[in-house]
Amino acid sequence: MLVNLLVVNVSALIMFWVSGFRPVEKEAVVHARSSVISHVTLLVIAIASLSVALGLVTYSSFQTILVEQEINGE
Repeated sequence: MLVNLLVVNVSALIMFWVSGFRPVEKEAVVHARSSVISHVTLLVIAIASLSVALGLVTYSSFQTILVEQEINGE
């Protein structure tokens, strides 16, 4: 669920920027651009970290089930 929330945030940031939703003043645009880039980078890192953690938990659960099946099969 947290991964979905982070992906929605990244998508919203990108879509707002692409659709032209930015400040009027040039100076504010530069600040907004760097802010958007840093937020997207942070969110992508968080998504990658959570994905790795979820993948490891899934793999561990799969291995546990295989061991249980071997034990019960003997």
